[in-house]
Amino acid sequence: MTTPERWLSGHVLLYHWNIKGSELYRYLRKGLQAYNDKGIPVINPDFLPRKKKSQEHIILSIRAGIERKENIARCDMPVRESGASAFMPPAEDEIQERAQREFETQKRTPVYPLTPHVINPFRKYTDAYKMRSAINETLNYLFSVEAVNKFAKEKGLASISEEISIDDFIKKARRAPKTRSTPRQLTPCQRHKIACAELAAVLWKENPEMTIPQLQARDEIKNACEGKTYHRKTFQRWVTKFNPNRERGGGGRPKKGDL
Repeated sequence: MTTPERWLSGHVLLYHWNIKGSELYRYLRKGLQAYNDKGIPVINPDFLPRKKKSQEHIILSIRAGIERKENIARCDMPVRESGASAFMPPAEDEIQERAQREFETQKRTPVYPLTPHVINPFRKYTDAYKMRSAINETLNYLFSVEAVNKFAKEKGLASISEEISIDDFIKKARRAPKTRSTPRQLTPCQRHKIACAELAAVLWKENPEMTIPQLQARDEIKNACEGKTYHRKTFQRWVTKFNPNRERGGGGRPKKGDL
C-alpha cells in the first residue's frame, strides 16, 4: 500500500467544497476514497468487484450445515423412544434442488482486497442519532490529495491546487467562520410577525387609543397574516413595543362596548 504524502481531513473538504457533513457522507457512498487515522483505506463494499459462488461450493456449504446440525442434535437434543435422533437430514435430491435455487437467486458477494482495510458500508440510517454519528465519524477520516483531485475531476468539483500549502490551507479552514452558503428563508410565521409589527407602528400613529384586539381585527393585519388567526397573546408579543399605551397598562381586555 502506497502512503500518500499529503492528507486532508473531512473538515478541510467541507470548507474547500462549501458543503455540509451530510453531503461529504454522500460523496463517500459514491466512491470518494477515505482512510482511517492509521492510513488504512476504508472500504465501501458497494464499490468492490463481485463474484458468484459455484453450485459445487453451495452444495458443500449446505452439507457442512447439515453436519453441524447433526452433531448438535446428537449432543443436545433428547433421543426419541425409537432411538432415532430428533433431526432428520434431507435427502440428496433435496440438497441438489436447494443448491440450484440458491445458485439462481444468490447475490454476488464482494471480493475484498488482500491488503489491510476497514469495512464501512456508508449506508443510509433511518435513525437520526445513528446518522449524525456516522457523519461525525466521516469528518475524522483522512483523504489523500490525489484521491480528492481524482474524485473532484469525475464529479465536477473544485480540485486542490498543487501550489497550495496544505498547512496554510488547513489553518485557513480552521479560521473560516461557519456561515450558510444561502440565506435562510423566513417561515410564514416569521413573515407575519415582521409585517404585523410594521403595520402596528403605522396604525397606532394614526389612532393611539386603539387597543390590541381592535388592532388585530383590522383588515390590514388580517391581510398581512394571509388569513391566519393567531392567539391574542402571541399577537400582543409581536406588537407590544409599538403600543403607545403600554406604560399606562393599555392593550388589555377591552370593554364590552368596544368589542
